[in-house]
Amino acid sequence: MSFIQVRLNLINANNMLFGGESVLKIKNLLKWMSLTCMAIGAFGLIAGCRPNNKKEEVITCVVSVETDTSNNDATTDATSSTTVPEETTVDEDDYMTFEVIKRPINVPNKDIDTTTPVKTSEVAVNKIEGLRKDFIMGVDISTIIAQEQSGVVYYDAEGNEQDIFKTLADSGVNYIRVRVWNDPYDENGNSYGGGANDLAKAIEIGKRATANGMRLMVDFHYSDFWADPGKQMVPKAWADMDVDAKAHALYDYTRESLLALKEAGVDVGMVQLGNEITGAMSGVSSWQSRAKLLRYGSKAVREIDSDILIAIHFTNPERSGTYMTYANKLHENNVDYDVFASSYYTYWHGKMDALTNILTQISEKYDKYVMVAETSYAYTRKMVMALETA
Repeated sequence: MSFIQVRLNLINANNMLFGGESVLKIKNLLKWMSLTCMAIGAFGLIAGCRPNNKKEEVITCVVSVETDTSNNDATTDATSSTTVPEETTVDEDDYMTFEVIKRPINVPNKDIDTTTPVKTSEVAVNKIEGLRKDFIMGVDISTIIAQEQSGVVYYDAEGNEQDIFKTLADSGVNYIRVRVWNDPYDENGNSYGGGANDLAKAIEIGKRATANGMRLMVDFHYSDFWADPGKQMVPKAWADMDVDAKAHALYDYTRESLLALKEAGVDVGMVQLGNEITGAMSGVSSWQSRAKLLRYGSKAVREIDSDILIAIHFTNPERSGTYMTYANKLHENNVDYDVFASSYYTYWHGKMDALTNILTQISEKYDKYVMVAETSYAYTRKMVMALETA
């Protein structure tokens, strides 16, 4: 398997890549890329690149950014470290370009063109005025350890090998999201895949994030592997438990995991209780049962550190009325939380205006933060065409 490698041209911390007063609006998409992000509020930033399905090549993505600093308090030139491709036309507006270059890996194929760059795709970056200073610019890099063990290397703007955590922090990222699975291994100790994100890996990732000045968002799936709307499998160790026993087990697991993270010196800023629990959570589906699990999870977090934000995560915001129903159910069942979190995948989840509208309503009615916990953009020509004609 090959992975997309990301090289970022950096700007200074006072005028952050995808941060500060900017939000990403994609005009032309790259066929190979899928972007993932999270951000408090209805907008976010690029989070990273998923594995490239093409076995014969590695795609290296070079990002170039220039931002107007006329209203910025930066003490240094924000464009001093930015490299602008010669073929790029520079407007007065903020802009961003992707340059994708094919590079062969260890698969002999004389037909691969390794000299001609793919045509540059342009991405517009428009300023967002009035963002709060504590606006979260986050990235989920849960697979980073597995990637590095597979030989993936990340580079800085000058082409020098550099720890991706430093690259992200230097680019304005202030939060790292990491998923946690209870026991992502079979009876023979073989990983189920997906990065084998157990607590030990969360601690390792959290320590590296903290060392680079970023906080950690802990995404407890309360499952041994991926939890999403299509599957909310109970962990093996909880399989024979009723909801009461499961709630106590979830409390213990959450509390012990957070204690281990804190004792390792990890700066935990947020905890997500469950992942996309739209129709179920850890093997239970009724709202009464889900709410009980959430209350016990919240109790564990508050006992460890009352300053840690608690997020509840749903998906399918395009379904009329469902998000307000979920918010009502959380309120009616006395679930203690701070952040109403949503997935947002543009091809499936409708217009951003609709998402913004419902999250604003929930925030105002229930006095909660709102959050895009994960997202991606269209990554095939078919998807792009569908979005452009919508």
